[in-house]
Amino acid sequence: YALIQKKFSFGSVFMLILFETINGYALIQKAPEFKRKFRLHAFFEFKNKKDSIKSLSNIIQGKIGKNFVKFLKNNLIPQLPLIVNDAKIKTALLKKWGFSFWKILLKKGLYREIRSNLGKILGKKDYPSNLNRVQNMTHSIFGYKIKLNGSKMDTAVIYTIRLLEEIDKELNCFYIRLKEWYSWHFPELAEIITDKIVYAEVISKIETKKNLRFIDLSKSINKEAEIKVIEASETSLGVDIFPEDLFCILSLCTQIIFLNNFRQTLQGYLHTRMYNIAPNLTALVGEKLGGKLISHAGSLLNLAKSPASSIQIFGAEKALFRAIKMRTKTPKYGIIFNSTFVKECETNIKGKVSRILSGKIALASRIDALGEFKYGGSIGLKKKFKIEKRIEQIQSFFKKKPVLS
Repeated sequence: YALIQKKFSFGSVFMLILFETINGYALIQKAPEFKRKFRLHAFFEFKNKKDSIKSLSNIIQGKIGKNFVKFLKNNLIPQLPLIVNDAKIKTALLKKWGFSFWKILLKKGLYREIRSNLGKILGKKDYPSNLNRVQNMTHSIFGYKIKLNGSKMDTAVIYTIRLLEEIDKELNCFYIRLKEWYSWHFPELAEIITDKIVYAEVISKIETKKNLRFIDLSKSINKEAEIKVIEASETSLGVDIFPEDLFCILSLCTQIIFLNNFRQTLQGYLHTRMYNIAPNLTALVGEKLGGKLISHAGSLLNLAKSPASSIQIFGAEKALFRAIKMRTKTPKYGIIFNSTFVKECETNIKGKVSRILSGKIALASRIDALGEFKYGGSIGLKKKFKIEKRIEQIQSFFKKKPVLS
């Protein structure tokens, strides 16, 4: 930092101007009797790179370090105002000392002039001639601004949810093509094994139905299913398959298995991230549904700002506008239909349950987004137990309610 003294046309008062370098703090004077515009008054050099990064990072964040305060106390000239280039530093100094610091209006032109003549002002203490060192120091100081933190991880959750949805679509498409293609050779296999991942694993192991008796499938399917597959292969109506077709089919099976493994990795990542940024929302509705709600809202903060009535119909906006236009019944739920609370309850109370659940989601998201403490998801668990009790009460009420003839 450089403190530079300057004379203005409206008086004979000299001013000290704060300027920063990557090598240390400095005080620079300016007066009419100087041959040069600016002259070095005092300089404090950083001990090493770590000290330089720490000190400059504190100044950028508006924090005043001990070295900085000590340097100013020892070298400031009494009754001279100080000009700073950052409002945060001005506020911090006012809180620290209480007397008035001036901030120059034409600071861009002034500081540009200082930077252009910094080599002459500081002499041997100028910026290092190696530009790579300057670049590395700049990256180290400003790295915290682009560093990922908990408040920005909702963007990663949104990307993960969208990627999972795309992978699910690809898996379904690949399974349909695999089923149609391999059914020419062994059509009965698709009727016995309905799971698409297990279906691809079995095909990659047996290749053709003639190899079934020599291959153990106990790791993929149970014994009953294995016996059914072997019996079906003996009476199968499928035709023989060419090696070229078999190669393509096996490649497709490999792609399905690989996508499924990648999908499981993403689910584990989503589970970890959701518990970091929104533990209460995750404890209430799960990481997948919570991620979908954040993705639909745009961010966790936008979800926290949304009212419960809007959260209830997230994902059903088209149906809502169509119902308003046609003057029919409006939808009672959208994305939250995938919640176990709404899915498992009876049809006549789904609307009530979705309304209760949307209110609890709004509260949980506000605690996660705006609360100082997230309490490790304990509030979300309490809300979950309350919803379960409330569903039991509603179901018992409808069971006891007499049916009017």
